[in-house]
Amino acid sequence: MKIAVNGKALGTTEKTGVVRVALSLIRHIALLRRDFVLELLIPGAEAVAFDLPENVKVRCFGAAFWRNSLTRSLWEQAILPWHLRRQGDYALLLNLTNSAPVLISPQAPQILLVHDVGFQNKQWFSNLFSSYLQWVVTSAAKQGVRFVTVSQTSAQQLSEMLPQIGAITVVPNDADEPPALVGAKRLPYRYGLFIGSLNPRKNISGAILGFQKFSAAMPDEVRLHIVGGENGIYAALPENLREFKNVVFQGFVDEAEKWAFLKGAEFLLLPSFLEGFGLPVLEALKIGTPVVASDIPVFRELFDDAIEYVDPHSPEDIGRGIREIMSNQDKRIRKMARGQQIAKHFSWPLAAQKYVELIEEMATGNKL
Repeated sequence: MKIAVNGKALGTTEKTGVVRVALSLIRHIALLRRDFVLELLIPGAEAVAFDLPENVKVRCFGAAFWRNSLTRSLWEQAILPWHLRRQGDYALLLNLTNSAPVLISPQAPQILLVHDVGFQNKQWFSNLFSSYLQWVVTSAAKQGVRFVTVSQTSAQQLSEMLPQIGAITVVPNDADEPPALVGAKRLPYRYGLFIGSLNPRKNISGAILGFQKFSAAMPDEVRLHIVGGENGIYAALPENLREFKNVVFQGFVDEAEKWAFLKGAEFLLLPSFLEGFGLPVLEALKIGTPVVASDIPVFRELFDDAIEYVDPHSPEDIGRGIREIMSNQDKRIRKMARGQQIAKHFSWPLAAQKYVELIEEMATGNKL
């Protein structure tokens, strides 16, 4: 079976959580079903190196014109479906990064993974990006595209947003395992860690202000490292957030350094207003780093009592949560042990199996 994969976001050098999830799913689907041929169709990338099985093929549309977010969206809506129609031998189009071609039919069944509904909020994203994804998702629902998401909470939110959406398949992702020989990042001070794109929905303001509340009450020097990058699709952050001397904006780091930061951190802080899953939380649980995160439904659903929960709207409560996980050693040890248990519930092979079942259903037109 030949399957096309929408690679609109896969040719970028900075691998966000959404991209890392997509690549891991592709890898494990291909490993599970060697009789599948998955063809990654990628705009604006002349040479892309992926560590993927042999039955994953990469086809690049290498014109420099396709290398910004606006033209990649044009590629997705025009060139991608035109290519599928011309080839005519793809059983299905797999869209794993929140977006899909809906302007022109690719004349093949489509699966669309949407992680969350955060794109609705134009205070978090640029007006253009928010409007584009709303149009794509709404059109996809009307056209009968099959939706997948990563949590029951996200499925419920999508259903509330789009009553016409029909069935939504929930497939929780996993996180990659920490490298076996990873060493802790060594800095001349203790530090907490925030991992995520610099998108206001991640509540970076709350994270920094909450950290200041914690710092005011703790005499020992602790700093907060912000690991993640900015993007033109996100609303701008207030400039004054960069003025705190105990906050370090680290920017993007590679996978090896990310795991080193996580292993050496006193805690992971993620007070998001909305998440579909929360990949950094699972990564922290896997490596044994305590987590301070928002008391929002999706975290309760997925991570139960492994997290020190805080009110994302209250810097005071965020500071309290950090202080609690830093000073209460019994609770810290309990949370770490519980996190290791919870992390075992997630599985890439299990997620891949659910996608294989859905692919076979969609490709044959049979309902399971």
